[in-house]
Amino acid sequence: MLSLSQYFRKGSVVSAIKLSNPAPSKFSFLLSRFWLRKRYKFAVISMVFLPIFLFLFHFSFSQIKVHETFLKSFENLKADVLGRPEFTISGILVRVDNEILKQKIIKIINIQVPVSSLTLNLEDTRRKIEKLAGIKNAAVSIDNYGKLIITVSERLPAIINKVGSKYFLLDKDGLLVNEIMSRFERPDLPLFIGQGMEGKVQEGLKILIGFAPYTARVNALTWVGNRRWNILFDKERVIKLPSHDPLASIERLINLDIEFRFLSSDVLQIDLRNEKFLILQPSLGNQNSRNIQKYPVGEGA
Repeated sequence: MLSLSQYFRKGSVVSAIKLSNPAPSKFSFLLSRFWLRKRYKFAVISMVFLPIFLFLFHFSFSQIKVHETFLKSFENLKADVLGRPEFTISGILVRVDNEILKQKIIKIINIQVPVSSLTLNLEDTRRKIEKLAGIKNAAVSIDNYGKLIITVSERLPAIINKVGSKYFLLDKDGLLVNEIMSRFERPDLPLFIGQGMEGKVQEGLKILIGFAPYTARVNALTWVGNRRWNILFDKERVIKLPSHDPLASIERLINLDIEFRFLSSDVLQIDLRNEKFLILQPSLGNQNSRNIQKYPVGEGA
């Protein structure tokens, strides 16, 4: 089979067209095969860019004074912005009547004026204040005169809770308000004795209200066994209430007292834990098993 050039020569055809071989050269072929190998390609790229990177790295650290100058300029600009009077807080106003609580708030926020408002996190400041005992909620804001305004709502103490030798003020939800040294610091509040009754404060207050008109003679309520109440009545008397529906038991006691005058006698202990009987224990001078008396309260009582 004749090639195209032989065909032209054989036919005595003279052509000025220069024919070329479409196949790549050996060097081009070897180079393309070399470039297809990933490790060779990575080596070539590394040898090209690594010196450039090292040069730039060396140049950057050799110009450390330029870097320091840039940082100094940035700090100066930052100080100028933070020092502007429209961003400056010149005072702190805490709106609360309790002076002790006010000092605690100022101490916990730990803000030294004058200070830029741009450096303060008002939400974080509010959360710090609300962690203090005795504070129900707080609001933190900045007024138009450059003052930090802190408005707090206090938890109002409802009872005194005695745990061991310590006295605590709790609100109606059983949350801590403050600690006091003596029960006589707040004689206006009822005394609840026992640990773990934080969730039962409202029930205890209802018992005191339901025990009217004898509430003034109640010395304290004692939380027993983490399940029920005892009423410390007068000086030495104890009224034992059931764990279930103590208000109904008090109502039955008041109805029976109208007829038998138990609360005006020398009875040492009144036990209401039995739904069918009211059990009385006389004073210490007559205390024996034969003197313990039971009074039926009736099904409808």
